[in-house]
Amino acid sequence: MTSSAPPTTRSRTGKLLEYSAAIVQFVRVGVATAAAEIRLLRRRPTSFPQLRQCETNGFSILTNVNEDVGRSIYLSGGFEREVVRFLETNVRPEDTCFDIGANIGYFSLLMAKLASRGVVHSMEPVPFNFQLLNTNVQLNRLANVRARMLAVSDVTGTAEFTVATDGAYSSFLDTKRKPVESRIVAETISLDQYCEENSIARIDCLKVDVEGAEGKVLAGATGILSDPARRPRFVIMELFNPMLIQYGRDIETIVALLRDYGYEPYRDHEGQLTHFTPRDYNIFYNVFFWNEANSEKLQLGLVK
Repeated sequence: MTSSAPPTTRSRTGKLLEYSAAIVQFVRVGVATAAAEIRLLRRRPTSFPQLRQCETNGFSILTNVNEDVGRSIYLSGGFEREVVRFLETNVRPEDTCFDIGANIGYFSLLMAKLASRGVVHSMEPVPFNFQLLNTNVQLNRLANVRARMLAVSDVTGTAEFTVATDGAYSSFLDTKRKPVESRIVAETISLDQYCEENSIARIDCLKVDVEGAEGKVLAGATGILSDPARRPRFVIMELFNPMLIQYGRDIETIVALLRDYGYEPYRDHEGQLTHFTPRDYNIFYNVFFWNEANSEKLQLGLVK
């Protein structure tokens, strides 16, 4: 008859087995996570969204790292730092801000933090991006963001909208920058109509990134832009001729249109603002339009 092992030995053996199983599981998870991160670094997207959460600029954000915007935020801790610098310097606590083409809400969250006693109206027509935008607003418990699944345009109604495999490249037309995933019917609204429906007295900060449809946004905002008491203190636009031309516009016409409303264009170069000139076209995409009638001077570096 063999003697059984002492209870202390059995309990130690059980604990060792538990620890071993935990280590094996940890290694398995670690290997899977490492493989996923390597795929990110090698830019090998999977066929479904890959979500990652990270912290940046004082807020937490859930990103889809299969897409360029989310990947940049997750891997480098930010996105379009020149825009971040401009907003951090020029948004005031009481401002009313608009983020048109908000994507997953990176700039909406930043605006909401800076305009802590103001409000941010955030519009995004791509359904999946809008869901991430809404999630990020709730994740950060922001009560001053009004998120709407809308495509801002020159008219109010509905329109066919082309959704790209990377949502950031979606627009009314096929941008041809990424493959088309689907075509949907999007609810559209003009900026003037939105302001009227929501009793918005003025806009302080207007940011527009709509893949070439910037002219349509401006065409639907003539009421706001024509009124010195209501027009934005500054406008930020991404301008890229290959996209604008698809809508019958170009950088020169957009700059001329905003100049008619009293805005002068600038671009950021290593933290300093300089005048945006034709030699900068299609090199510096983010253009900062400052209303020269403002009583306060433009902030952020020296204007040359």
